[in-house]
Amino acid sequence: MPKLSTSGSEIGVAWYRESDWARVKSQFSDAADLHDTYEQWHRDTENAIKEITALGHFVIPVTIDIDDFIGWCMVRGRKRDGKARSEYVIEKMRAEPHVKK
Repeated sequence: MPKLSTSGSEIGVAWYRESDWARVKSQFSDAADLHDTYEQWHRDTENAIKEITALGHFVIPVTIDIDDFIGWCMVRGRKRDGKARSEYVIEKMRAEPHVKK
């Protein structure tokens, strides 16, 4: 299940690149709670996005840049876990304006 954060009717979803999945699994303290494969994560996240969109929300995928996220956590003294990823997504959404389509 994706990590969600809300901002009005906009919902940010942590998004990963397939090429980063091995690092995601090796760098996140809660990796055991994540899907085993990128394909499983991608399928479930796409389904969750469809469900969220059907409820009338605007979904914004926010790519988790692994190096940036690790640095972000180090500066803030945070574990690299789901709570930190959610906060990272919220911060990125606030920093980058989004236009609803």
